[in-house]
Amino acid sequence: FAGLAPRLDQFDHLQSKLLWVRLVLLSHFGLLLSYRQSVREIGVTSLSFKDQRELDGLPAKIESLESEQSLLRAELAQGAVFAQDPDRASTLLKRDADIESALILALERWEQLGTAPA
Repeated sequence: FAGLAPRLDQFDHLQSKLLWVRLVLLSHFGLLLSYRQSVREIGVTSLSFKDQRELDGLPAKIESLESEQSLLRAELAQGAVFAQDPDRASTLLKRDADIESALILALERWEQLGTAPA
């Protein structure tokens, strides 16, 4: 048995490493299972590719609409446009209302898409 002693020590060392690796894998697998189970329980699904792209583009779209709206409102706030060009003032007012509607829709959609995990 004298020649087997070093090999048994190596085997014990290897076995303890394998046990540690097995425990780590089981803990990670258990966490993964508990995450998947909790996701199923609350009924959350991930976004489709199309929805994720839409969600990614919404902040820029909202910023663009807000920027355009602030320019329109600045021009309307001067008041001169109503006296000089009533048709343009009417067009600006209509566009302002359209932008407001588009902003509300975009913000609602952002909130809707933002509730699902990406």
